[in-house]
Amino acid sequence: MPHLEIVRYGKPPSWLTRVSEFVRSITLGPFNPKDRVLAQLFGGAPVSSGVSVNENAALATSAFWSAVTLIAGDVASLPLLLYKRMPNGGKERFTGHPLYRILHDEPNTEMGSMQFRETWVLDALINGNGYAEIERDGTGRPRYLWPIQSHRISVIHENDRLSYRLQNYTRGDITLEPRDILHLRGPSPDGLSGYNMVRIAREALGLAIAAERFGGSFFGNGMTFGGVVSYPHAKPLEKTEKNTQEVLERRHQGVDRAYKLLALYNGAKFEKVGVPPNEGQFNETRIFQIREIARFFRIPVAMLGDLERSTFSNHEQQTLAYFTSCLRPWLVRIEQELMTKLIAPMERSQQLIEHVTEGFLRADVEKRGAFYGQALAHGWMTVNEVRERENMAPIDGGDVARVPMNTEPLGSSDAA
Repeated sequence: MPHLEIVRYGKPPSWLTRVSEFVRSITLGPFNPKDRVLAQLFGGAPVSSGVSVNENAALATSAFWSAVTLIAGDVASLPLLLYKRMPNGGKERFTGHPLYRILHDEPNTEMGSMQFRETWVLDALINGNGYAEIERDGTGRPRYLWPIQSHRISVIHENDRLSYRLQNYTRGDITLEPRDILHLRGPSPDGLSGYNMVRIAREALGLAIAAERFGGSFFGNGMTFGGVVSYPHAKPLEKTEKNTQEVLERRHQGVDRAYKLLALYNGAKFEKVGVPPNEGQFNETRIFQIREIARFFRIPVAMLGDLERSTFSNHEQQTLAYFTSCLRPWLVRIEQELMTKLIAPMERSQQLIEHVTEGFLRADVEKRGAFYGQALAHGWMTVNEVRERENMAPIDGGDVARVPMNTEPLGSSDAA
């Protein structure tokens, strides 16, 4: 059985449990003021734009949500396969091995392969680290993979020895060996833990959050700005002034009350203050923040919904750039971590774990046909290899490579 409590998939811990864990972290464990649970309870420190940035606030930003879910979904949707290395240097699917089912179909009894990997990668994208516990059978071979929320794991590196401390809500902490933890790290300063993307991009996220809140407040106030009510003769009593302000807000604040008539008495005058959104480049700021977040994740901005510079002609190049700059580093990290933790050292020369990326990189039908035509004509692919890439069944005689026969000198008898 895994060491992590089953409640990880059930109801989230209550407020009282979170507070008790916070107190416990101060008294029994190293206290970190940037702890994720603490930030969710009390909010992160304000940034230059004046808003607090934490994980929940970041995920509520459409560009950030689109970026992390796009990458996690694309990575998890690629088939992940176990291969057997062949003596001639090739490889074939190792479907008879139990690890093939774990990787391709069912990592555990509660979720499929895509759901598991999407959860694992999503945590790594947001917090810099994604964790999963390896449950092994009696012979030490992987049996199940169980995802663990990153805030429940502490990386311990003492006396040149690495270990992981797992926090349970109802049981005591448990120390796990590295061989029993899948640790997916993002870009890292020390190779032990990845950078937390919410902290790295907090200023950019703060500006995006502030712009979104400003837009909501602007429309919530009937697309009008606050202003100053001045009295030319004498200042009214404090109670009268307060009552006047409450009446004005009650009658005129909100989209449904926009542009209603405003009545002022005793010579009072209303003067608007503030910068209109068009003069403050409100729309430009929101578009720029989408591009800022895209840069943090190295995603073509068109994939986050900004189609201003996207055309049909450059879509294929953008897809290739997205795969090369953004997806491929994550795919390599995943493959290397799985190879290290799930395959015994003596078996790594016979087994291989890889993603199938051909489907993601497919061009249009015309270009794909030209590519296969050249491959078949020059003999570096067979008919069945082409059919396999197109998810078609093999045919008899399709494993024979063919070579061109038209390279004889002109005028020779063979050419005639």
